[in-house]
Amino acid sequence: MRLIVALIQIDDADPVVHALAADQISATIIEARGGLLREGVAAILIGLDDARVGHALMILEQYCQTRRTMLPDQLEESLGAWPSVELATVEVGGTTAFILPVQQFYQFPVAPTARSRQ
Repeated sequence: MRLIVALIQIDDADPVVHALAADQISATIIEARGGLLREGVAAILIGLDDARVGHALMILEQYCQTRRTMLPDQLEESLGAWPSVELATVEVGGTTAFILPVQQFYQFPVAPTARSRQ
């Protein structure tokens, strides 16, 4: 059993979760705001069997492509003396995925089909 924690752009979160769900892979989105651009980001939590990790990573790669965006005006102004022509656009997107081992998990309340795994 593994837990994938994937950090992605908020715009990619819904398409990723829908693609995972289409393949019966459960996922949870946790939204946040931060980073250089102060834009929305999401942590996608994906719990799955070891054999499905590669497939989940392929979905992340497919839906989390990089793209170019403009710096917000207030951020560009705060950079001051730096040449703004070079900094006017930045690349965003992609994903950083952490794959963690899961020793046990529990679901509450316990449904007839839910069980803990070791």
